[in-house]
Order: sequence, then structure tokens, then C-alpha cells
Amino acid sequence: MNNTAPSVHQHHAYLSVRCKFLLALCAATSWTAFSVWAARPWMADLSHWIGSIATVLAVGGIAIVPGFMNAFLVVSLLLDRRPTHAPLASYPPVTILIAAYNEEASIHDTLAAIGRQQYPASMQVIVINDGSRDRTAQVVRAARTEYAWLELIDIPTNGGKANALNEGLSRAQHDLILTVDADSQLHGRALVNIVERYVNDPPNTRAVAGAILVRNSRQNCLTRCQEWDYFVGIAAIKRMQSLYQGTLVAQGAFSLYDRRVLREVGGWPPCVGEDIVLTWALLKAGYRVGHCEDAFCFTNVPTKVRQFVRQRQRWARGMMEAFRQHPDILSTPRLSTFLSIGTCCFPGWM
Repeated sequence: MNNTAPSVHQHHAYLSVRCKFLLALCAATSWTAFSVWAARPWMADLSHWIGSIATVLAVGGIAIVPGFMNAFLVVSLLLDRRPTHAPLASYPPVTILIAAYNEEASIHDTLAAIGRQQYPASMQVIVINDGSRDRTAQVVRAARTEYAWLELIDIPTNGGKANALNEGLSRAQHDLILTVDADSQLHGRALVNIVERYVNDPPNTRAVAGAILVRNSRQNCLTRCQEWDYFVGIAAIKRMQSLYQGTLVAQGAFSLYDRRVLREVGGWPPCVGEDIVLTWALLKAGYRVGHCEDAFCFTNVPTKVRQFVRQRQRWARGMMEAFRQHPDILSTPRLSTFLSIGTCCFPGWM
């Protein structure tokens, strides 16, 4: 893939990715130096109360290190002038995989959103019912009368999301694989936009993460906070990571992959953070993982604090699994290594 040329080329003054990285790094370092200089008086006062070591750890962890990371992020985004993804002369067919476990209430809406996609090529949509104990399989079977492109794999026993996706991968007919969560809904142009970005991105791109937005953001204060987290935090970080050739998570909720490369790295690994570990396997193999900022997928976020904490615990565990399975990603000489090391100091960069 990635061999279809855009229909229009626009020429602008160009700064290389390495040059942008160095500029952002210099700006962030300068900001950090100023911050340390400005903080000296009150750090000296604080050290009388809690000691010099505790002061350095507290101020560094709360202000200095996050300040460096945020300065690097802001400058990187200001320097990011990616070309628009142009319409393609022809669009490749796509296989969409949806792993579903007890999704009776949401699966039809997810399929309806796919049915509204204005995608000018064939789609194969496979729902993998992963041992659901509700009527998920029955709802999908009924939907097959509406959507000719819909297929169902009914696994009798729950085996986990990775196993379900790998089952779907074994039945995939097309070279592009899109994963969508069973409780998420694609925007009308989401599929067109993410495929255009994939084809127009650098030739070694083998996965592209879409933009996840919050669907139930008006439900309560917690969901409103998460709306800003997804829109300002996660999306901005993924765009910065994409600029430096290494988006660290192509999230399973909405991402596009190359089927051949998926099989090359062994598909989705059987773990909690299967999407994180898979992404790091792609980076380790030398492939680029991109981000499409205007391919939108809407998802429901936790509405209760306990659910929210459990979600973030799963994300943190997934990061630890990625470090454990691919520890050498921290020593590989490339720009994305800096981002990987940054996650150790500032987990929000995932």
C-alpha cells in the first residue's frame, strides 16, 4: 500500500522532521532552564521545610518535568504542517473487524454508523461475538438482512479481545484492516479520511490511529472532563507522536492496519493492552505508525469514578506489558525512542 499518489501536490517551505525535533527540543530545554532559574527562591524556602532532596523530587515531578514535556508538545504542534490528504484515484477495499462481548445494546448502532459511510469501495465487516451471554449474536444475525457486507463469527466461549480479533484477521479478505469497538460509532467520513491519510503518509506507514472523541460527554462532570482529555490531551499527543514517526498507540477502538504486516508480527498478542503491544511490535519492526486527526470515532467513556479508575489501570498495565515485551524499544536510535522514554516520566504521553 501507500503507492497511490495524491492528485494534488502543494509546495511549501519545508523543515525536515529531524529539524523540527531539534527545534522543539531546544525550545523545551530553554523553557526548563528558565523554569529552574525562576523557581530557585521558593525551592530554597521549601527545602528548609522538607529537605533539598524532597524539594527537587516534588518540584521536578509536579512542575519541571511536565513543563518540559508540555513545552516540547506545544512547539511540535506549532511546527506540524502536514499536507492535506488528497482524494485518491481509486480506493482500496477494507475489512472491518469488530470484537463484541455483551454488546447487545450498542452493536446495531455501531453497524448502522458503518452503513452510513460514504466509502467508494467494497467493505467486508466481520463481527466476532466473543462468547457473549446476551443477545449480541442475534442482533448481528438480524442486521445481516440490512447489510450485505456483514459477517458473523460466533465464538462459543469468551477468549478475550486479542483472540477474537485474530479470528477475524484469519477471515479477512482485504489488505487493509480496520478495527472498531462494538460500542463506538464512526463519523460519516471517518473511513474515507483514515484511508486517504494512510495512502498519503510516508511509504513505510503500516498503521494509522484515528481520532477518538467522547460520545456521552454531557452525562456528568466526569464525562465532560474526559471529553477534554480525549480532545486536547490524547489527540494532541498522538499528532505530535505521528510527526516524529512513532505514534505509540494505534488504539483498538479505531485504527487502520496493513494485513500483511499484522500477520508478520503475529497479530494481536494475548494480553490486556493488546493494541499497545501490537503498536510497539510494529515500531520495533521498523514501520511507521501515523495518526489521522480528522477521522473521528465517537465512544462512550466511563461515567463513574470506579469505572474510570479501572480503565486507566488497564491502560497503565498495557504500557507495562509493552515495556516488558519490547524493552529494546528504549535503546533503538530513532526519534520515537525519545517519546518512549518520555512515557516513563510522563505516562500521559501514551
